[in-house]
Amino acid sequence: MTTPLTPPDPGEPEPHLRMPPRYARRLVLFMVPVLLTPVLLAVCLFPLLREEAFDSINELRLENVSTFQVQIQNRKEIDGGETIDLFYVAESDYAQLLRPLFEVPEVQGFAGAQGPWLGDYRVVTKDGRKGRVRLYWTVPTRGGEPVVRFRIGQKYFEGGTALSVINAVRTAEPRGRKSRGWTLW
Repeated sequence: MTTPLTPPDPGEPEPHLRMPPRYARRLVLFMVPVLLTPVLLAVCLFPLLREEAFDSINELRLENVSTFQVQIQNRKEIDGGETIDLFYVAESDYAQLLRPLFEVPEVQGFAGAQGPWLGDYRVVTKDGRKGRVRLYWTVPTRGGEPVVRFRIGQKYFEGGTALSVINAVRTAEPRGRKSRGWTLW
């Protein structure tokens, strides 16, 4: 049984006269994320993939340092203290803050994971190079006080105590100048 054809409604346009879908809008909604994804990845990943600014701990000698910023995180398990926000170190405290790093011996690599993040030393040298020394801490397998770990270039350092770094930063903080917001490096 067939149904009789009904004439089209006079208010509705004929099928061949209908407007095509809005391709431009769909194209924009599709292309914006496709084009922005590589740009966002490049902006976010490029700083992480950059070459290390320093090859040796000797490049962090007192006479080479122009600007020095420090922050300390994750202290609760070590000394129960609070976070020390990013601040510019007073020039008179550079030696005090660098001393704990120079006391840490070089090792072949980290045994296991690098450990929880302890903080950052952000250094600008007098020749304009910027670098970040990321500090981590771990409890030795034999027990005892938490030790500090960091890497400079392709060299790994582990030893000393995380508490010595925290104490140096804590005593330098009152003489330092708070950083104004975010920095990208």
